[in-house]
Amino acid sequence: AAAVAVVVSVVGRREQQVPAMRSLKAHATVVFSLTAVAVVSGDVANPTAGGPQEAARVWSVEELALHDGRDPDKPLLLSILGEVFDVSHGRQHYGKDMGYSYFAGRDCSRCFAFGSEEEGDDASCTTEGNDASCAMKSKSKVLDLSQEDLSGIFGWRTFYRKHETYRFVGHLADRYYDSSGKPTEEHAQLGAA
Repeated sequence: AAAVAVVVSVVGRREQQVPAMRSLKAHATVVFSLTAVAVVSGDVANPTAGGPQEAARVWSVEELALHDGRDPDKPLLLSILGEVFDVSHGRQHYGKDMGYSYFAGRDCSRCFAFGSEEEGDDASCTTEGNDASCAMKSKSKVLDLSQEDLSGIFGWRTFYRKHETYRFVGHLADRYYDSSGKPTEEHAQLGAA
């Protein structure tokens, strides 16, 4: 019960801080419900539990970027902790110029803790010298975040895993999975976080 109270606090705090999230209160309510289930079922304690089991396509960072909503004829994809989901049914949220468009076409796992692209950049990555690859990769780094923020990210991942219309379509070859789709060392560390 204490763990559920923490999740309520996290979701409520994020909704108050981020105006874009207020417009998606129903979305947040569903996230709360699924996050609470995740806490009770142990997903936060074991962040890899309940994950996709089938053989999965491995997406490159460049391939995923093509599915950011700019081309309405392509599926709209996002990645959280290296798991890629088709969120085309949520185009009104994740499509071009919509409130959550910054999630589309990349792994922005860190953004799920803060509800925005601008907050919570990885301090080890500086944007001096326009190092775009470092800035982009910093959005997926989560191991330096607090347990509270990690729990929120795991809750969002559970939301996508269990969503009625969003579907798992593979893994992203980047921080959490290698080019053959096998979990990396950093993925393994998520279980210890």
